[in-house]
Parts: sequence; C-alpha cells; structure tokens
Amino acid sequence: MAKTKTLATRTSSDKPTETINITIEVLSWLKEDFNHKIADTVVIKESVSPRTSLMDLLRTLAERYPAFSRKTFGHKDGLTEYCMVILNGEIVSPLNLEEKTLKEGAVIKLTPAFYGG
Repeated sequence: MAKTKTLATRTSSDKPTETINITIEVLSWLKEDFNHKIADTVVIKESVSPRTSLMDLLRTLAERYPAFSRKTFGHKDGLTEYCMVILNGEIVSPLNLEEKTLKEGAVIKLTPAFYGG
C-alpha cells in the first residue's frame, strides 16, 4: 500500500480576498525536493487566488523548496524538463503553463519527466 503524506494548507502570500482550494500531489522521487523521503506521494493542500496560473504556482513552490527550484528552473527563469505537470488528469505543455489558470478543486500532479525503467 502506498504511503501518502499530507501537508498543512497554506495561503498565498498576497492574501487575496477570494481564494480557491487546490491539491498538489508530488509523485515518486520528486518528493525529496519537497523535504520528504518516506511517503510515496506528498499531498499539499493550498489556497490560492482564482487568477493563479500553473506557472505562478510552480514559482511559489520553487520559492518554498530550493531543491525543487534549482532542478525545475535551473539557472534561468525558464522551466527545465525536470518535471511534468498534470492538471486534472491532462499533461500540460511547458509552453501553456502561463495561460492555464487554476479553478476550485483543481488537482495538480508533479511527476518526474523521465519515469520508469
């Protein structure tokens, strides 16, 4: 049976008057970048502004988790191919991360871009 670790809910630092609730699932060895080694999946409950894009979310996570930041954004502001982003069951191209905005109940999965054997 897979182990799951759920983190406490956090609210975006800009304190919007209206927020939506989303779930972020960090899969496989990516969880180590989020300071977890035991659970198979790390689940983060988050409250964000309804105008938050997937790229905004990734930047926020990168600010909180330096290891994720180094591997995901590299030395530039551009996204590397380190992690694949899945929004509500659909893979999102890195080219579309800015235009995809989050909605109430969205489930975002972060998985290694290269996975398997």
